[in-house]
Amino acid sequence: MKKLYVVGFAFDKNRQRVALILKGRPEWQRGRLNGIGGKVEPGEAFIDAMVREFREESGYHTVPADWQHIHTMESDNSVIQVYRTDLDSLDRLQSMTDEDIYTIDVEDFNTLYKKGVPNIIWLVHYARRENVEYGITRWVSDSTTAENAVDLPEPVV
Repeated sequence: MKKLYVVGFAFDKNRQRVALILKGRPEWQRGRLNGIGGKVEPGEAFIDAMVREFREESGYHTVPADWQHIHTMESDNSVIQVYRTDLDSLDRLQSMTDEDIYTIDVEDFNTLYKKGVPNIIWLVHYARRENVEYGITRWVSDSTTAENAVDLPEPVV
């Protein structure tokens, strides 16, 4: 049975900044920025998992209608649904777990490239497009790593 995940990209109303989380797990993501999300619980709908994970990790309450499902990534052992939302402000987000939340300028390619998961630049820029069309990506699992040699600003507290 495939593992099910959600990942969400929360933008400010102008889509100039995005909230990302500095992952502590799984190991291949440790020390890298990714969208906010996590595992879908047994019997839980993907969208409900997105709302729950975002609340648990950022302290910000959303509802399913706030999120747009924009992409699905699928491998031989997992399915990840990708969502986006636009918030009036990212200032109300708080780091609620041991994984810190950062708000990053979407044009800060240096940080996204050096500190992000391998597909973060593509995902952020795909998610911020005005008229995004739903898509599906299928891949073979790969655990390659990259150097993460850039300093981050202070996390959201």
